[in-house]
Amino acid sequence: MSTEKKMYRVLAQSNGITVTLSMNKPDTWDQAESDAKKYIPPETKPYVIQEICDEDDWYAGTLNFCPRCGSKANYDNNGEFECNDCESSGEAYIHELGGEQP
Repeated sequence: MSTEKKMYRVLAQSNGITVTLSMNKPDTWDQAESDAKKYIPPETKPYVIQEICDEDDWYAGTLNFCPRCGSKANYDNNGEFECNDCESSGEAYIHELGGEQP
């Protein structure tokens, strides 16, 4: 996959159990997959790896996925988005609690 470093989220679900693995730093897709294999419990596999955004967009507070369905969405510079998959639209931003840019 890509060697470009981005922010990822891994989701897994089975029998009413939902596990979300959020990366705390930008990394490659291969590293996100490696972390998923290492930290996601076997009973919740399979899993999906979602690209959230690159590091610059993260600290700027912009996304590239639909917060409703997780598909890639089109965002403008004001944080407004439109999703063609679930036909939703609105505004979404990244709000980090207590975190600082490295």
